[in-house]
Amino acid sequence: DEAKGKLPKNTEALTGHALALKWARTSDYSEILKRGPGGKGFKYTNAKAIAKHLNISDKEMTVSIEKKDGGSELKSLDGVGKYFAARKILENYQRSDRDKITEKDLLDSVYDVPNENDRKELLGIAEKLWNDRISNDGKTPVEFDTYRKLWAMSEPDLSKESGLGKRDILFIDEAQVTPPVLSKLVNSQKNIQKVVVGDSDQSIYGFSGNE
Repeated sequence: DEAKGKLPKNTEALTGHALALKWARTSDYSEILKRGPGGKGFKYTNAKAIAKHLNISDKEMTVSIEKKDGGSELKSLDGVGKYFAARKILENYQRSDRDKITEKDLLDSVYDVPNENDRKELLGIAEKLWNDRISNDGKTPVEFDTYRKLWAMSEPDLSKESGLGKRDILFIDEAQVTPPVLSKLVNSQKNIQKVVVGDSDQSIYGFSGNE
């Protein structure tokens, strides 16, 4: 709102999430917004209920988890613990520039999983959770980053999407906090002039996958 009051009338000031939300409202994924932040369309919010809904096995696996002090500790994960690990994998995937969930999304999390079968199991759970989130019949909550990822994967042409007509210039401010999912989208734009402004000495959102 502050930007709208300062910028010319022929200028839109929108975040990546705001652009994604505009797209999602008229897309095939419009129904999932009912399970987004502020919505009430989801059936499950409790971790135990979601683990059961996704048919996550309670058979324990042992992983190493990074601690804030730089050390690590061994921890056994039951069904609920596996769900939380899968959710962390999905957080990394949604911010990444990748079109599929991979081991990179696991490696970028706080979890070190030495057993190959355990890694495959966690990645499979993350895939299940993703598919449930993006399904119109899904039962689990959807995040802002979920529909931003879907929007980016739709490969939108930002020169065309505007209530003000054709866009001529795309101005990116605070580029140092732009996550890979948006960096890839911006770099792919061919029909619009791009102006990117940032500070390479700042990276206050490194946890989001920004570089």
